[in-house]
Amino acid sequence: MKKLFFSVALLAMVASCSKNEVLDNGTSSENQIGFSTLNSSVTRSANESKSNYTVYAQYTTSGDNDSVEKWYIDDYEIDGVTDSPVNNKSYSWPIKSLSFYAFAPSSVVETGVKPSYGHGSLNIDYTVPDNAKEDFTVATPVDKIYDPLSTSVSLKFNHLLSKIKIHANINSQITDEYMLVAESQSKDIKVEFNALLNKGTVDVIAETPVLTVGSSSPATYTDPITILERDNMNNIGTSVMSYYIMPHSSNEGCVVTITGLGIQKATNGVAAVGSAIKPITLTHTFKYVEGSNITLAFKPNYQYDIVFLISLDDIKFSSEIVDWAADTTLPL
Repeated sequence: MKKLFFSVALLAMVASCSKNEVLDNGTSSENQIGFSTLNSSVTRSANESKSNYTVYAQYTTSGDNDSVEKWYIDDYEIDGVTDSPVNNKSYSWPIKSLSFYAFAPSSVVETGVKPSYGHGSLNIDYTVPDNAKEDFTVATPVDKIYDPLSTSVSLKFNHLLSKIKIHANINSQITDEYMLVAESQSKDIKVEFNALLNKGTVDVIAETPVLTVGSSSPATYTDPITILERDNMNNIGTSVMSYYIMPHSSNEGCVVTITGLGIQKATNGVAAVGSAIKPITLTHTFKYVEGSNITLAFKPNYQYDIVFLISLDDIKFSSEIVDWAADTTLPL
């Protein structure tokens, strides 16, 4: 009799407040400031979900009508699909250069907001939502002066979170002999991911905005998943569940589990008459294995595909890291 073993494969890929006084934006130029986002399938920039984003701007240089104490653009929400203002606000280009900052989604609350030439602060104390389904992105700051040939500011957003994708598959070598089923019709199939961190702080004005760990605590994200139909008589598995989580400098101790599944003897996807369902629980705890090439981290701007592969081999764990933004075929 053949024995079933479960192998785990990990693949990582990249698809890479109080309000302040606002500066009077009257200017000799009546050309309205526009925005565009570099989020095409070619550039693979972040905010691919086209969430509404918030823009701030201040003068790049000091001595401009006491501008160090004021924002030129303050809490300006832009539609992520049309790149047009959500409300009736509009801003015209001044003669001096402006520094632009942005983040998405606009529903995220700013904290520690204070304009100041040279840096200032535009802080966000970020907490991963309870369902971990929100992609949090921040644009690289842009300095731009009025140009009649180019009145739009191009914003390039960056993923500040790690993306986790979880599912289970049957190895193609045994899909003619076994099928993946629910353990019981009265029991849900669930995936659960236990993260060690759930909070961080980012300064949106920083040259390279990154999340630093705040007063984090462990968090658990759970969802029901479904079994997929046989694909070309070869590939049987579960639906894919995705989470956006806080980056971890070490993921040692994070746990992923799938419960409620079963394996049943079958012929080409049809259960064998009288065959019993063998309940299975798929679980993996991230830990250091000496001599391995496993990367013990969940990095920002990286996507991690965690695959439980049901096969006849010994249990294996492998890792491959690829830059999210460099991949042009994998949607966010």
